[in-house]
Amino acid sequence: MSLTSIDLLEELRAALDEIEPLIAGRIIDLEMARLRVLADPVLFRHEFASLVESAVAVAGPTRSITVRVARTGQSARIDVVNDSDSARSDDVIGSLTLPLAPGGLSAADA
Repeated sequence: MSLTSIDLLEELRAALDEIEPLIAGRIIDLEMARLRVLADPVLFRHEFASLVESAVAVAGPTRSITVRVARTGQSARIDVVNDSDSARSDDVIGSLTLPLAPGGLSAADA
């Protein structure tokens, strides 16, 4: 496994593109700041796609899915959430936590 500095937004979008047939017609909201993290890009895309696939499997046909990315100290936390009428924590399908890359914040976030 080779950790590389990756643009998290670009990798999230690429992973969603790879599973487009599965999510076609479903709204996927990305809520995030632009961050760079350390990850193996192939492994990251696979793990993130698995979380989205799980969210699709348990969501009703009209529910959208939200991907929330937040900086938590020296890490970025990615939550995949089934949207509902309430913001319950049990609506979180799964999470990934990745270390920030050195200089991992964009200029807009500094």
